[in-house]
Amino acid sequence: TGSQGEQFSALARMAEGKHNAVEIIRGDTIVFSSSVVPGNEKSVVGIINKLIRLGANVITKDDGEVHTGGHAFQEEQKIMINLVKPKYFMPVFGDLYFRTLHRNTAIGLGMKDNNVLMLDNGNIVDFAPNNGNVFKSKIKVPIQEIIIDGHGMGLATSHVIKAREKMMNSGVLVLLFKVDKKTRAIMGHIKIESRGLVYLDEVRNIHRAIIKKSREVYENTIVDVPDMEEKDIIKIIKTDLEKFLLQKIDREPMIIPIIAEV
Repeated sequence: TGSQGEQFSALARMAEGKHNAVEIIRGDTIVFSSSVVPGNEKSVVGIINKLIRLGANVITKDDGEVHTGGHAFQEEQKIMINLVKPKYFMPVFGDLYFRTLHRNTAIGLGMKDNNVLMLDNGNIVDFAPNNGNVFKSKIKVPIQEIIIDGHGMGLATSHVIKAREKMMNSGVLVLLFKVDKKTRAIMGHIKIESRGLVYLDEVRNIHRAIIKKSREVYENTIVDVPDMEEKDIIKIIKTDLEKFLLQKIDREPMIIPIIAEV
């Protein structure tokens, strides 16, 4: 596949010369009989460009009547149902709206309403071996979106995914405050490291501004509440720096302040 520009699809691997069985050579013709799903334009054009660079002739629906849908029309669905003559019918894969239309088609051909099963993710279908009945169970399997990541896995809504997204979009900023254990005063300079935050020619000026702001926030906080817990100080530094950076460079990096008492 690859008609929608999927990164690891067969066509994408052919276009990059990485397919283990098919090689695109000059003069080959590639026909895209699909229409581009909104949002996939960039990736599809990327594959087309690679195919053309290999010398292939690329034909799309804009070049002629080559487009065809990936799903059956209602009359084709009717033909299949009449050929198979199922006792039970279960529309799957797709929006509820389309599955309901498929259900109505089956009922319109004479299928019993109770024999058409409409399921959601997590629903269970019981197949009774003795009487041959099939029915939707009242039991539902609890499901969540799970991401497989290396040797681990977690929920798609986890803080790990959100943190990675934040770093990918705006970078990461680490600040080290070395402070006196008794007075809580900052000792020496605040150390700063950033990755993916700003371009090289901006680093020095932005870092200086961040250090100045960080020192100001820390010292004002200690003056206002001398015995404030470290975790609360860190929270204030993060909040104030987030606002500062959003206003100054229009970015929201992951900010990691570290306070080391000496």
